[in-house]
Amino acid sequence: MSKTVTNISNGPRGFWAGGRMITLEPGQHVEDPNFADEDIAALAEEWFKVTDGVPAVTGEPDGDGAPADDDQPNIAGKTKAELLEIASAEGVEGVDEHTKNDDIRAAIEAHREAAEG
Repeated sequence: MSKTVTNISNGPRGFWAGGRMITLEPGQHVEDPNFADEDIAALAEEWFKVTDGVPAVTGEPDGDGAPADDDQPNIAGKTKAELLEIASAEGVEGVDEHTKNDDIRAAIEAHREAAEG
């Protein structure tokens, strides 16, 4: 059965498996039927969760690595395409492919705060 490794920390983390470096963003997971037992056994438990074939975290983590308390996706560590997809889904206006990632994150956060208040 394949193993799934999920980054449960609040920052990007990497590990060696099968002779290659695998880097995961917070909440991201990778499934691989070829993970060797010794690769999995060496993972730091405070950074990674290993499960049999299913992701360890159902929601994306908040800054503390725990699953998010709400339905809003975590925007830390996201690519521009992912940020633009989130912004579009949440109705954020004034951002496009020419907007810097930090500015897209700020616009999403401002939109979320305005919606709460």
